[in-house]
Amino acid sequence: DEGNGNVGKAKVGTQGTGANKGTITWGAAVQFTSASPLQIRALYDSTNDKVVVSYRDGSNSNRASVCVGTISGTSITFGTPVQSITGSESGGGGAMEYNSFCYCPTTDNYAIIYNSSSGNKGWCRIGKYSGTNSSSWPNASVQFLNNQARETGCWYDTTANKLIVAFNDGSDSNHGHVIAGTVSGDNVTFGTKQEYDGTAADLVPDGCHDPDTGKNIIIYSGDSYHGYTRTATLSGTTFTFGSAYKFCLDATSHPKIAYDSAGSKKFLITYSPYRSSQQWGESIIATLSGTVITYDTKYQFSDDNGAASTKPS
Repeated sequence: DEGNGNVGKAKVGTQGTGANKGTITWGAAVQFTSASPLQIRALYDSTNDKVVVSYRDGSNSNRASVCVGTISGTSITFGTPVQSITGSESGGGGAMEYNSFCYCPTTDNYAIIYNSSSGNKGWCRIGKYSGTNSSSWPNASVQFLNNQARETGCWYDTTANKLIVAFNDGSDSNHGHVIAGTVSGDNVTFGTKQEYDGTAADLVPDGCHDPDTGKNIIIYSGDSYHGYTRTATLSGTTFTFGSAYKFCLDATSHPKIAYDSAGSKKFLITYSPYRSSQQWGESIIATLSGTVITYDTKYQFSDDNGAASTKPS
């Protein structure tokens, strides 16, 4: 909240029903930190019915803090943030950069993925809900990349029971790579990284899992920053990739993807294209058949209002 000392806040949104299904009503804003948070990420813990927020903590050397909350009606009650979740990696003391955050439902764990400014290497730390709106992080961070993880995205493959991390390798012209991790005992071990895109890009990759087919879809900015998706199927910790399919001909920033397992069995993509000196929010529906991805007509959901960028999530 820039108008209130840059404190971190959250709101609960309730989707309408029937004829109002396309509307959302919002509850009051609730503060989760006064620490001028940056790089805010959030997840839903379905096992413990909690919302969890991670952020770069401006009051604590820009290390990661995590705050857990409980939704009741249209409001959230947050616990006390747990600080210094990052910064203890080898070489220690670095700020958290290029972070992502996801839930591992099979093991009931949280995963923070990040680059440490101290040494510029990619790290992951595994935590869990510890009761009374808090979390614990029993083990140290684990390195998954011995180079700079220029950007990161993470999600969980419930078919293979693996944590998936997508990243741009700063030592390899920011080419896109992906790696699978096995979460066990509040810790993680990683396989070998694989390149999924060999063009120079420096924008945030993302992905999601389709439990109906057992496949993952990676979404990223490829050649000339155009928007692409491709499938990635795991066997152990080894990926097999499908062909790349372009969904946006413009420079594409902050592409995100989610799967609708309950209804349409399709994917929702959101992204921000840069077109004619303007940047707004668009969405598009994707359908997976085998390893072939097809797209419906794009839909513009926000206008360029003079802001530097739109970052849908």
